[in-house]
Amino acid sequence: MSVSNIIQSATRLAGREPSARPIERFAPHLERVTRKLWMRDRGLAELRWAAITIGAMALLGLVAGMVHDSGDFDRVRLVATPAALVFAAAAWGPYANALARSRAVRLALGPAVLLVAVIGGGTAEIATLQLPSAAPLIVLAMAYSAMTPGYPIAAGIVIGSSVSILLAHALGPTASDAAVKVADRFVVSVVVTLLASAGMAIVVRIAT
Repeated sequence: MSVSNIIQSATRLAGREPSARPIERFAPHLERVTRKLWMRDRGLAELRWAAITIGAMALLGLVAGMVHDSGDFDRVRLVATPAALVFAAAAWGPYANALARSRAVRLALGPAVLLVAVIGGGTAEIATLQLPSAAPLIVLAMAYSAMTPGYPIAAGIVIGSSVSILLAHALGPTASDAAVKVADRFVVSVVVTLLASAGMAIVVRIAT
């Protein structure tokens, strides 16, 4: 087979694109859903995504409790579920536009979502620096906070609370070798969370 025949055959196969048709049919629906969740009104989008993020925390807590009934996620459900309902009412209610235009509300969204994750998931144990089972929810909260103007406040909360826990641990009765190992793990977890969220915050601000 000559090179020209190979090129012509490849062109005919590419022109068919049978797999592109389902994607083309699905694309308009995906675009409509995306526009509803992330509209041009940035403040309203942040408010609605706060409700979605907290709702995801409540759902994750429910699923985790069903998979492993240890009680570790009971407080997540108790805190995140009513918080999600309150945020949803605010985000889709009659006062949503007024709240979205408030600079104070937008600054408070990121820290508020973070506090829901911290209160629901708990903090590290002082003696062992062992992170709770629901600690990944803090990563989720920081990922959301990175998209909001209140990210520096949320990052400050994480840094301040982490430093306080480390100081309390360092002043406690812990063996030196064990203290160094657990402190290293704790610091790495905090730094990775901050670096990932800070990178997202930078990208969001450059893109918008």
